[in-house]
Amino acid sequence: MQLAAGCVSGARTDAASLMNKHLARELSVADLMLYPSFTLRRSLVEHDDNCPNLRRWADNMASVPDVQRGMAYAD
Repeated sequence: MQLAAGCVSGARTDAASLMNKHLARELSVADLMLYPSFTLRRSLVEHDDNCPNLRRWADNMASVPDVQRGMAYAD
């Protein structure tokens, strides 16, 4: 499956996020720009066992109050 291969080999973020809470060790523009796009595609990795760190990152981002406010504004 192409998505699984992308999570394993193509996405440095999944391997790099093993130790980090955010993409750049602290909340950054990269996190804030990627998260809304990820939410639109979350169903693609929701049940994929090859992307646990990506799902963990997304869950962490969803818990950030400023991100919650921004996402609510988008609705």
